[in-house]
Amino acid sequence: LTSGPIVINGEPLRLPVEPVLRMIGLAAAAIVAVITGLGMMAQWNTFAVYWHGVAVPDAAVDPIFGRPATFYLFTLPVWQLVSGWFTSISVLVALMAAGFTVLASGTRLVVRSSGRPVGVLRGLSLSAAAVLLALAARTYVGRFERMLDDHTIFAGVTYTDAHVLVPGLLLVAGALVLGAVGCLVNAVAAPRLRWIGASVAPAVVAYVGVSMVAWYVNGFVVKPNELVRERPYITNNIAYTQEAFGLTQISELPFPAEHG
Repeated sequence: LTSGPIVINGEPLRLPVEPVLRMIGLAAAAIVAVITGLGMMAQWNTFAVYWHGVAVPDAAVDPIFGRPATFYLFTLPVWQLVSGWFTSISVLVALMAAGFTVLASGTRLVVRSSGRPVGVLRGLSLSAAAVLLALAARTYVGRFERMLDDHTIFAGVTYTDAHVLVPGLLLVAGALVLGAVGCLVNAVAAPRLRWIGASVAPAVVAYVGVSMVAWYVNGFVVKPNELVRERPYITNNIAYTQEAFGLTQISELPFPAEHG
């Protein structure tokens, strides 16, 4: 934004844009920090039970992910909070970087400068890498949330989840990490806007592919014979719940049945 003067009626004019934008950026960062801190303060008990949790020896583990019940009660909520915070911050920074890129590209039309805004493209590429890493973390954590989903017949992982979505989302997370690496390489090398878009493409293709396969399996493999397909997963969920909580029958659960 400060690469040269703006020419008005043949006369050069320099505007102190950078100091003003720096002050605005600092003020916005302080506001975001306070709001984020207040939001995390409200979740102090979630972090407390995670921090002071004690591992249970020989605890029952679920048949899909091999995780004990304490993971879903204490660890997973913290992972969800942290990944959600990281996603929100990275998206906000990426939007700001995109705004500076648009402004810098616009000034090239009126500024006498032959150079390209390499700095803003490098910042945009770095912020895009952060967004892709945050989305990869959210996608990875989202796999475990399938254990808590409510369905028509039961709650937990279904046939489609176990055979398509759980491994497929891991593939999507890997594609997002690969895209983040591409953005980092683009930032270190000569930054190009098209390479940022190309870094997102593998994750988009993987997500669309997984969604289409899941739709086909659910509609044409599971639905025609749903009880037979889902019976092993209903049995696994009930057995895991009984073993994890030391119950002899499912009606003894210390929470309403509609929560799975």
